[in-house]
Amino acid sequence: LKELQETNIELKNRLGQLEVAHSVLRSQAMALQTDLNRAMRIQQGLLPTELPFSDKVSLAAIYQPAGKVGGDFFDVYSVDENHLALYVADTTGHGVSSALLTMFLKHCVRGVCARGDAATVRDPGLMLREINRGIIGEMFGRDLFVSMIYLVLNVDTGELAYSSAGHPPM
Repeated sequence: LKELQETNIELKNRLGQLEVAHSVLRSQAMALQTDLNRAMRIQQGLLPTELPFSDKVSLAAIYQPAGKVGGDFFDVYSVDENHLALYVADTTGHGVSSALLTMFLKHCVRGVCARGDAATVRDPGLMLREINRGIIGEMFGRDLFVSMIYLVLNVDTGELAYSSAGHPPM
């Protein structure tokens, strides 16, 4: 009987420890969920809200990551008064690390565009090489990569040029 009472006391103590651990884990899970919701809003805020040349080109897009955040990304922007650029990219993995890489990718693309070399921005192959240099320059390692297709449309002539890097063919 004494041994049984000691076992019951030990079990009650362990149950109390488990309840405390469960409470801590629930708090951490709630904090993580809050962070993921914020990350989702931030990533969605990086997506284009207005499409350029709406009077000459009709575009439609839907973005639906597998989780709260993800590594798939696209952007559309005006290169100059006659050219629209669009890219679709898929970063390695899923979740937060992939979402962070998409943010860096958008920064790289805009960085190349901001340098003012319109010829590079209008040449998809050159554009992807410049972006690749930026990503490699950051030394992300071999386990992080981006596959991407980048295209430029002349909205007046309808001429389309594109290039892809590690992405399935169009």
